[in-house]
Amino acid sequence: LISPEGRIATNYHVIEEGNNFEVVLSDGEIYRDIDVIELDVVRDIAILKIHGFDLNSAALGDSNSLSVGDELIVIGSPKGFSQSVSRGILSAKRSIEDDGYTLYQTDAAISPGSSGGGVFNADSKLVGLVVSKAFDAEGVNFFIPINYVQGLQESIERLSLNENSPLFS
Repeated sequence: LISPEGRIATNYHVIEEGNNFEVVLSDGEIYRDIDVIELDVVRDIAILKIHGFDLNSAALGDSNSLSVGDELIVIGSPKGFSQSVSRGILSAKRSIEDDGYTLYQTDAAISPGSSGGGVFNADSKLVGLVVSKAFDAEGVNFFIPINYVQGLQESIERLSLNENSPLFS
């Protein structure tokens, strides 16, 4: 959650294949009426909205202020184990030249199922979204800088994310 009004940042690849989703908050509350606010397919970002208010959301940091060697905390759900936490450092900032953006590399443990999870700095501010890992190497994992999300979250709602509304037709 990136706002008390129910905005959620995740990866596009997390929602691209489905049309029937639910959001389960850490207190167990379930939301099934989910709107798509914005998509950035190239950077693999989806901004969604649940219909809630006064929700406990992450404070957003400035990913541009991160330096190689900074400590990071990653929270995800690898293999369905929700709220799993790992720790690491920012290993590098990698330019994805063909697509014109940057991914950040970390050695924090990331496993399949953690996509869209939060990457936090030492001040507990959200600085990124888990996106991928190198399957042929250990400790080579990547996240999307949160500053890419910042510009997308101000958009207005586009359509519903449920079985009656095809998202990508």
